[in-house]
Amino acid sequence: MTSKDAKQLQVLAAVAKIIHTLGVSGVNPSRVSRAAGVSRGWIYKYMTPDRDKLIQMTVRHFVTLFVDLKPAQLKISREEFHRQLEVGFADLLTQTRTFPEVLSIYFYASSQKGSLGNVIRKQLNQHLDRESSEVAAIFGVSLAQARQVSAELAAARSGFAHSALWGDLATLGEDQASRAAQEAFTRTLRAHPLLLV
Repeated sequence: MTSKDAKQLQVLAAVAKIIHTLGVSGVNPSRVSRAAGVSRGWIYKYMTPDRDKLIQMTVRHFVTLFVDLKPAQLKISREEFHRQLEVGFADLLTQTRTFPEVLSIYFYASSQKGSLGNVIRKQLNQHLDRESSEVAAIFGVSLAQARQVSAELAAARSGFAHSALWGDLATLGEDQASRAAQEAFTRTLRAHPLLLV
């Protein structure tokens, strides 16, 4: 990671923390600059001088940590799909623990009207479209069936993340939490017989 990338991440993390503690209205250049330890000039030059764009950049960046937006992989094996799903649960645990405020923003803003909610819903729908295409191609089911499975997988991941942040998993050590991620993955597969075929 370059120094520029590191500073950008500092700025995005600062914006997320400000949104979490003060709401969107609390985001202003001076506050972000102080919280990130980066000058306003740097933010304006390398990111954006526009407050709303900075908020949207932050949401887009952090939502991608929780929602997989890479292109559909239609020709992978079922085993590889399972492996990626399992890795996704472990990554979700890590991201939830690293950026807890982002999950709070995600749960809150995804149900709200306005630009923040729109960005989150758009990215979630992109994820559902991609994953539905994968499930349909890999498991040989209709797109409608695949969409239902994908929506249920998204709900299972959300429930797992919620538990990792505020529930039983929040107090577990790394090893125990990793085992819990593995168990959540296994339960999710068992709940979807179509994925076991």
